[in-house]
Amino acid sequence: MENGSKGKKTLKIILAVLMILIIASAVFVVYRVYSIKNSLSPVGYWVVTTAEYNDVTMTAEDADAMGYNGIGSFTLKKSGECEVTLMGKDYTGTWKKKKSRSLTIDCGEDCRITAEIKDEDGPVMEATDENYIEYRLEK
Repeated sequence: MENGSKGKKTLKIILAVLMILIIASAVFVVYRVYSIKNSLSPVGYWVVTTAEYNDVTMTAEDADAMGYNGIGSFTLKKSGECEVTLMGKDYTGTWKKKKSRSLTIDCGEDCRITAEIKDEDGPVMEATDENYIEYRLEK
């Protein structure tokens, strides 16, 4: 009888450990999906790291050397409002999603931008304005 009782006890321990591993795995998967979804959300503060026009690329360091405080930034609010700063000029307007990772930013005639959010070891936004200047932004 002792061996049978010992075997049942061992089986219960193994089942308990398996249940804990399954629950921990499920929690990890839910956390990972949630964090990826939120990191690719357009809402938040984005910093322009480069601007490119006609194969000429400007970095934030280049803009600093020209007397600007970086190239610029986009602040996209949950309400659909936005604030855009490019080369020292401030704009306010609205933004909206076109597709799951595509969006448009409209700050009036001087600032219309289309953008796409990508996951490249973190969220990256690639944006193009009406003058075909291409911006790369990071959160």
